[in-house]
Amino acid sequence: MSIEITKNGEYQVRYRDENRRQRAKTFSRKRDAENFQAKIRIEIKNGTWLDPEMGKIRLTETWKDFIALKRGKKRSTQYEYESIWRLHLEPKWGNKSVQLIDRIEFDKWLVGIKLSPQRISKIHLVMSMILDHAVEAKNLRTNPLKDAAGRRHKKNLPTVPTEIATGFLTLHELLRVAFSAGFYKNVILILGLCGLRWGELVGLRVRDLDVKKGQIVVRRSLLEFNGKLIEETTKNYRQRVIDLPEILRNNCASWIVGKGPEDPLFHTELGTHLRNTNFTRRVFHPALERAGVRKIRVHDLRHTAASIAISEGATPNMVQELLGHSDSQITMRIYAHVFQADRDKVAANVDKAVREVHQMCIEEGSAENTPPQNSFNSGSELGFSFTVPKILRLRTPNYEFRALTN
Repeated sequence: MSIEITKNGEYQVRYRDENRRQRAKTFSRKRDAENFQAKIRIEIKNGTWLDPEMGKIRLTETWKDFIALKRGKKRSTQYEYESIWRLHLEPKWGNKSVQLIDRIEFDKWLVGIKLSPQRISKIHLVMSMILDHAVEAKNLRTNPLKDAAGRRHKKNLPTVPTEIATGFLTLHELLRVAFSAGFYKNVILILGLCGLRWGELVGLRVRDLDVKKGQIVVRRSLLEFNGKLIEETTKNYRQRVIDLPEILRNNCASWIVGKGPEDPLFHTELGTHLRNTNFTRRVFHPALERAGVRKIRVHDLRHTAASIAISEGATPNMVQELLGHSDSQITMRIYAHVFQADRDKVAANVDKAVREVHQMCIEEGSAENTPPQNSFNSGSELGFSFTVPKILRLRTPNYEFRALTN
């Protein structure tokens, strides 16, 4: 690496890049040439040097490399990336050089398109991932959409509301709707009691049902893209076993009559695959109306299953397993208010028990002057008996002590 004076009196810095290719840059002042030489020496030594020409690559070229590396992802994930690129990022940013993409300019554009906070966040995520790829390809030094700590810079974006389950049915409402759906009764019961996602239900095959054990194994999901059904793994890439409630277990053998192992377990009356839009419009909403129940989404039946399970004493981990969540924190975030309502019921039951013990202790205190007995019944409401320790029968009654020990 050296500095040479050219014929016209300028200062030329000559150096070899990390690939040992000869490069040069000319300056009118010696100080500028020396500063550049020191900077290049450090960057090449640290491996942070970037070819200035590489930064001129268009975002479209980076996108092509990025999406080619995502072929191993789920088709649904690829589809979402491609949709965001085609509808939003390519028209505005596709022909722009990656080195000219500025965070403030991008944020202004993103906020200005006035989409939902969830959609804006996804667009920001995909753009950030594309620019991360540009950094890895050494087209950029740093990702302009990230802060110094490497986190996505989202302070200018609208806040994405925390997902909270609403619109779920009570068990009584669910049964009314199911029995109003005729041929599709079991579809609604499976969704509303077992918590399957729509794609998981459509993906069930005859071989996934164990009639003897009354269980179904969720192995795959059947998703619809551009009118075509595509088979994928479950959302968290894991299979799960679900025990059918008795109302389904008693008649599940009828679901597989005349079918082969690979046939759909649930289908239309014509034997074709169920489609969400058609099912909602032709079956689900009419069944809600006939049952006198407010209009909800098919997906809300999944929330219904979680709500019913929680009301029957299911723990967060049990609900996580039922719904196929990858993390119990997801379960708690969505159903925290449902668990809170259940805790209120528990508190009420504890209060009731305390009042019963309270009354029992009062009755015990009033009976102290009667001849001691080895045991006594607390009353038909409590429904149990216990032996009073001898030491307590010989002492002056202590209400507080007896209430706590019971």
